[in-house]
Amino acid sequence: MTSTDALTLALAGIDVTKARIDTLARNISNAQNPGYTEKTQAQTTGTLGVAELSPVTRNVDAFLQNSLNSATANANQLTVTVNLLSNIESSFGAPNADTSLSASISNLQNAFQDLSTNPEQSAGLTSVINAAGTLARTLNKLSQTVTDTNTDAQQQIQQDVTTINTTLQSIADINQQIAQHTGNEDVTDEEDQRDQLVSTLSGLIGVTTFTKADGELAVYTTDGKPLVDATVATLAVGGTTGITWSIPNQPPLPIAVSTGTLAGLLGLQNTTLPQIQSQLDDIARALTVEFNTVNVPLFSDGGTSALNGTAFAAQPATETNPANPAQVTGYAARIAVNLAVVATPSILHDGAVPPNLTAAAPALAPGDTTVINNALALFNRTNIAFTATTGLPASGSFVQVTTQFVTATSALRANTQSSLDSENALIQTIKNKISTQSGVNIDNEVAQLQALQNAYSANARVLTTSKALFDILFQSMA
Repeated sequence: MTSTDALTLALAGIDVTKARIDTLARNISNAQNPGYTEKTQAQTTGTLGVAELSPVTRNVDAFLQNSLNSATANANQLTVTVNLLSNIESSFGAPNADTSLSASISNLQNAFQDLSTNPEQSAGLTSVINAAGTLARTLNKLSQTVTDTNTDAQQQIQQDVTTINTTLQSIADINQQIAQHTGNEDVTDEEDQRDQLVSTLSGLIGVTTFTKADGELAVYTTDGKPLVDATVATLAVGGTTGITWSIPNQPPLPIAVSTGTLAGLLGLQNTTLPQIQSQLDDIARALTVEFNTVNVPLFSDGGTSALNGTAFAAQPATETNPANPAQVTGYAARIAVNLAVVATPSILHDGAVPPNLTAAAPALAPGDTTVINNALALFNRTNIAFTATTGLPASGSFVQVTTQFVTATSALRANTQSSLDSENALIQTIKNKISTQSGVNIDNEVAQLQALQNAYSANARVLTTSKALFDILFQSMA
């Protein structure tokens, strides 16, 4: 081997070693950055033994990455559900709490019990009215909590849709950057950025992806709608499913969103919260109807309007005159103590004149507790009719059904939390596997760095020796 051959090999070795050292230093400096994957650059031997570099690559398992994205989408769906249900659970409280709906009903029962013992005392009438007012306001408050939670869900849906659209465009932009690179140009950082964007996107809506021949990534919804491919889609709030999809020159179409934060929010908005509201409305309806049935119109719509029936539309709802379903919708937010009873508390003692229940009945004899006892008996009945299609029992007592209602809401949150815990455990397992495969191991990087530094030094010594030989040669020729 001539000195020029040695020089050529040493120069090539230094260039290759320096490039590999730069790659290792890049790994070490970015090891803690989220989404960064280990970069590798293999060294090969070319013509005449000259060292050459292979392109920079990433060791990424597409199956593991897709599994992580899928699990993250499920976890995000559960997380947003748990968070918003926790707001409701906190407002509803425990069934045995002093401020619970069940406790408010029990307090009204106790007030009627005290009144039956001392029917002639006006203080007893006032206590019943006050207890009824507390019960009505409790229903109002719980209904408002559902409304506020629904508003929060709507706002988050709009924010998520905006984020999704921005993310889709960012993925398309990086696709274009990658497709414009040719040959052995390093695009691994761009691929890392794109993976992070896909992770964000799948956490919001859940997607499927595949890489095309030119390196671009195609992104589709789980029901097959293209999000990033030949064009970039746009999502919007609306349609029969709550979200619409559109691409240029096509009208918006509803899409199914089955996973991700958006799916959790839509599930709450379209199913869970309306069911909770309908259950509250039905409890308010049952209270009103049953008291009307015993001619004690204690509750009404807003305090001034009767909850009307359907069989006799101009008359208050009773067991034989079922409440108008249209008026029942949202009734828990409007139920109040009937102002006619507030103005004439003797109705609690004497009852009201059926069927309209707008006038006080003739006064009963002092000590006659017939009407009071009829009202008091409502609390002991176990066959009060509720609307089973709302998710409540078909029948039961006031306290029993409201206790089950609050307990079921808490159980829904707890069960969702349990599912979330399992999903988070799966995510951690997948992350550990990805980290082992694609993450940066500082110890390994440093060991390789030391070996390359030794190789660099060896090549440098060849250059130094070659320089000395050339110096001797030039001096001898002078």
